[in-house]
Amino acid sequence: MATLKMKAQEKRMRAERSFVTLQSACQEMRRQWSVHHNRHYPILGNQDFRRKDTLHIAHVETEGRALLRGLELNMSEMGASSMAALDEYIQRADETTLQIEQLALRLSPPKPISA
Repeated sequence: MATLKMKAQEKRMRAERSFVTLQSACQEMRRQWSVHHNRHYPILGNQDFRRKDTLHIAHVETEGRALLRGLELNMSEMGASSMAALDEYIQRADETTLQIEQLALRLSPPKPISA
């Protein structure tokens, strides 16, 4: 039972690391969009296009946070869990990690503007 609890904790930490990696990817994508906007658009121009271009980044990050939060809620119930419940949590943690990692694929960089 203790081994399963430890494995569940490790799987949750793996999901947390995946989320941190996703946050880094989101930050890098924001930076790329910022550079793109600064190079190709007037600084004092309409700010709506900037928000539209980067809105998907916030959605991806929010979705990843929600996925991770689901694991946190379930982790609090693990104190008196059965082996079957721990196995289920471990499987859910693996699935959550995969879902978080796949979210990064939805980030879209700016398209180059040809002169």
